Amino acid sequence: MAISRKKQCWRSADFQSANHAGKDARATKLHALTVGLPEYNLRRGQVGTVVEILAEGNAFEVEFCDLAGRTFESLGLRSDQIMVLRYEPVNGNFEKENEAVLA
Repeated sequence: MAISRKKQCWRSADFQSANHAGKDARATKLHALTVGLPEYNLRRGQVGTVVEILAEGNAFEVEFCDLAGRTFESLGLRSDQIMVLRYEPVNGNFEKENEAVLA
């Protein structure tokens, strides 16, 4: 179920510091949808931010914001519905790196 919110979304500076509002660093990474969710007007590839880890790391609350920083959708999603966006080169150990993403 979608939750409509009228608030400012996390900004990229917040993602980098990962200390904003006491949020866990793992819960402030940018992600992209791996599937389309037409019932929420979200397309595959749409970028959102994990703001809460749910179900012992098997699900996540993800916020989607417009360019002005306003949240337009907030959903609980399974881990297979999102992927982490990376800005640094990979270290070559893909298995270990994938384990660390949600650890």
